[in-house]
Amino acid sequence: MKINVIYVCSFTVIQLLILLPVGQLCAQDYKVGVYYFPSYHADVRNENMHGKGWDEWDLMKHATPRFDGHYQPKIPLWGYEDEANPKVMERKIDVAERYGVDFFIFDWYYYEDAEFLNRALDEGYFGAENNSEVPFCLMWANHHWRDFFPMKISHAPIEWDKQDQATDIVFSGYVAGEAFDVMTDLIIEKYFNHPAYYKINGAPYFSIFQIEDFIDGFSSEENAIKAIEVFRLKTIAAGFPDLHFNIVGRGFKVDNYSKVLERHKRLLDKMGGRSINMYNMVATKRGKMENWPQLPYDVVLNGADKFWNTIYGQFDVPYFPTISLGWDVSPRTVQSDRYEYKGYPFDFIWVNNTPELFEHGLRMMKAHMDKHGQKTCIINAWNEWTEGCYLEPDIRNGYKYLEAVRKVFTAE
Repeated sequence: MKINVIYVCSFTVIQLLILLPVGQLCAQDYKVGVYYFPSYHADVRNENMHGKGWDEWDLMKHATPRFDGHYQPKIPLWGYEDEANPKVMERKIDVAERYGVDFFIFDWYYYEDAEFLNRALDEGYFGAENNSEVPFCLMWANHHWRDFFPMKISHAPIEWDKQDQATDIVFSGYVAGEAFDVMTDLIIEKYFNHPAYYKINGAPYFSIFQIEDFIDGFSSEENAIKAIEVFRLKTIAAGFPDLHFNIVGRGFKVDNYSKVLERHKRLLDKMGGRSINMYNMVATKRGKMENWPQLPYDVVLNGADKFWNTIYGQFDVPYFPTISLGWDVSPRTVQSDRYEYKGYPFDFIWVNNTPELFEHGLRMMKAHMDKHGQKTCIINAWNEWTEGCYLEPDIRNGYKYLEAVRKVFTAE
């Protein structure tokens, strides 16, 4: 439970207590969302590719250190749990609520007119008796599904923003026309109408990961804009005041992003976007080659701080900042291949991303939020184990990352 903090402005404490009811004493009402990556349960599509019962825990179990001092394998404190089990999800929800997490943003997949990796939400979360404690919402992960579980070095890199050039696409992320209508009908009926769905001013929050791929799937920007408007009208017809449509910013860098900025501003305006955020923290992703593959977390945070200094006030809609706990995609590489720089997933690995430095990063982000009157932020992520960013406790740090969130965003 969050504790409201009383700030004394031009009144005395006694005057404030007389004039204002509890909960309105200049309270700080932060909203902390976390991305949830649902790849830690069996799915029939994965089983067809990798074998019965396969999930990404299999990658974590076989991860190996790539340099001296490299923390691999990362081992979950709770064990290799099946997130489609409601009892497993109940603990996640309970811990999230106790440590200051306000809502989950589930990475939601939909390919070839059917959902994928949906059992964590549909069975685990929906079956959890306490799901009302931490609401959920959807970020449509509409990127093509690629074959990198694990990836050989000869097949790297994955260029997420040039996906139409890929030769290793397993499922196409292009969903358009009638298929998009079917998908959005499903979203409204099955998810928006769920009592635990997260809303902003009554409007269900819905985000798209790859907005350019979404447009490409419709063959034109005009068609894509019309599709979002139809989705919004259907949402309103279902009894909601609006659709809180969020775009995940792509292609932003610490420096020189004016062209990308103008593109996103235009799309937000044309599509009726209500907010924008990033999936990963915009920071320095590439280190010095002489230090390969290590990139210190304090360098990363300095880059993020620089980005936060410039990005606020650039949009006509709220910007929700994102902070990442770490970056280590090495479990998604063939462990017997040499670890050479090829880009994702043969990428730089953030080091010294301690709970203490993460807390420092949270405080930096919160300072920018306070400066601009922004109360919503997002953490990447609750459980991106195979990308090295997770709030869930592991055997090395226990609950320390979660404790950092609670210290920064609730009363100390």
